[in-house]
Formats: sequence, structure tokens, C-alpha cells
Amino acid sequence: MVEDGLLDRSDDPEDGRSCRLEVTPQGAAYLEEHRSRKSAYLARLLDSLSVEQAKTLEEAAAILDRALREGIGEGVA
Repeated sequence: MVEDGLLDRSDDPEDGRSCRLEVTPQGAAYLEEHRSRKSAYLARLLDSLSVEQAKTLEEAAAILDRALREGIGEGVA
């Protein structure tokens, strides 16, 4: 990604074993374009669901959201 101009890489002045990566303007544009495409794809996918499928997905998303907020399943591999 550095070679493609999407990221700039620099040495970490505090830790010689590490480096810092920073998104370039070209990298930010790339991310925005791909996020927009992904959002459009997901919108088409959701539009194709039946009412029942959409309701099931909404319920599953609520369960997942609650589990993530409450830390349910932490340590499960």
C-alpha cells in the first residue's frame, strides 16, 4: 500500500522497532470510493430481502449489538 501511494511510512522516533503509517490523500480517496461502493452494494442486498428476512436480520443485528455492548461471549474461541 505504501508502494501504491495509499500510505506513508515513517520510523517511530520513540521505538526503533516500530514504524508509523499514515493514510495519504490518495489513500483517503480510495477508502471513500470503496466505502461508497460497499454501501451501495449493501443497500441493493437489503432491498432484495423479503419482509420476513429483513425482520430476521434486524432481530439478529439487535442481538449482536447487545452481545457486543455487554461483552457476552468474551473469551470464547
